[in-house]
Amino acid sequence: MLKIIIKVIFCLLLSIFFIGSIFVELIVAGPCIEIRYIAIFSVIMVFATWLLAFIKVKYLDKWLKIIIFLVFLHLYFEFPYYFPNVKLAWDKDQCYDDGYCKEGLKWTGEIVTKEYCLKHNHIWDERNRSCDMYSLKK
Repeated sequence: MLKIIIKVIFCLLLSIFFIGSIFVELIVAGPCIEIRYIAIFSVIMVFATWLLAFIKVKYLDKWLKIIIFLVFLHLYFEFPYYFPNVKLAWDKDQCYDDGYCKEGLKWTGEIVTKEYCLKHNHIWDERNRSCDMYSLKK
């Protein structure tokens, strides 16, 4: 019984993540063909999560199901690197949520650059070409 409860909680959390990512990408990037692709893949991942957790397949053992799911999860997280609008949506969302804005994104109506970041006493990360908007230099 405890095993089923853990599976249900795990599936619910992943489902919320996949469905939530659809809304975030639509809100941030707007409707475009690339966002539709990741939205379709997100819905497939929701069904795959529940199917792999609760459907018994004769020829698939537990570890093979886990490996298949991890491969699909890896593909899901690789999507932004193949579709520029999805990557931009994820970067904008990170900028709004965490304050780590990549160079070229807008923040309070201005484009984030190294000069903008240093002018406002924020911390510039040269390696990632991003600015930490929520922290100030001392």
